[in-house]
Amino acid sequence: MDPMTGPSNVSDLDIYAPIEPAIYANLFLETLSEEGIDPRIALEGTELSVSYLANPANRISLAQQIKIYENIGQLKDCTRLALLHGSRIQPHHHGSWGYAIRSSATVRDALCNFNTYFNVIGPIAMMALVEGKDVARWVAVNVITSGPARRVAIAEMLGGNLALMKRTTKGAFELRELWLDDVSESDLPYYQDYFSCPVRHGMDSIEMRLDPQLLSLKQPYADSETEAECVEMCRRQIARIDSYTGVSGATRRLIREKIADGITLEEVASELNLSGRSLRRKLRQEGSSFTEIRDETRLTIAKNYLTESSISIDEIAFVLGYVEPSNFRHAFKKWTGHAPGSYRKALSNASTNGKV
Repeated sequence: MDPMTGPSNVSDLDIYAPIEPAIYANLFLETLSEEGIDPRIALEGTELSVSYLANPANRISLAQQIKIYENIGQLKDCTRLALLHGSRIQPHHHGSWGYAIRSSATVRDALCNFNTYFNVIGPIAMMALVEGKDVARWVAVNVITSGPARRVAIAEMLGGNLALMKRTTKGAFELRELWLDDVSESDLPYYQDYFSCPVRHGMDSIEMRLDPQLLSLKQPYADSETEAECVEMCRRQIARIDSYTGVSGATRRLIREKIADGITLEEVASELNLSGRSLRRKLRQEGSSFTEIRDETRLTIAKNYLTESSISIDEIAFVLGYVEPSNFRHAFKKWTGHAPGSYRKALSNASTNGKV
């Protein structure tokens, strides 16, 4: 893709596959009902019913989730409603994923567990933790919706993330700053009231900024055995998603999940209970290969970070699992014909000139 055209905000998962837990949409309907709003308004055009969403075992597609966001985005004070909804989300609403976060040893471990599964189970965006000497940054990129739907998705995501971490740390989780890229002036008071920290808007990133010392804080509900059990349960749940995406989709999911660790073909094969040879064969039958999927995934994520965040190129290289940033620079230029810095600059100039 030419850098002047910008990144693709399309998930690499099938947006019509039923992978999203219905419980989050159901909680949103409950919030609307409590605010005196007919919850059925949110379901128009989704082919979903209130009774279907009430069953926590049911799942909906990403396309249906986005349509719900679009419908809610037409309501007055939709950002306030989304933040209110986020504040009601409890660890147990996330199931084993929530308990894995709650029982993590430290805040750092909790955020890493959060990111690992959020990036697969709830691919409305991608989250990454970028640690620095002076500030830790919980960065969100590739928010895949636009317009009113994006407005709702961001408020729900950020509000729910803060509520979850507040509850798992008994209130110790505090933000230093909240960064927002595109938010209306009318929404700012809602964010400032909810997050109780300086809110900076018109930024290049969506970031929850923390004191780096907070990452080492021991969590009050830490339990290594519970965490391990819940992580394993999460893996089994995610494995069900793979049935909708084939071996190529499962491989892509695992690469996304462990991209910072530089996961290998052999490790992916082991996770899928296959030999390396069998994995190669199955991917070839689906018209792909491990190297192609890994490079495509890295490129997509790299473009998102270069476009939608202010984190440095060296930090992006680390997030993508490169030991040496120079290797990332070389790979990116091979993929696109542009150095990462030139790609970011070209997009910035194009945006300034109104060409994106």
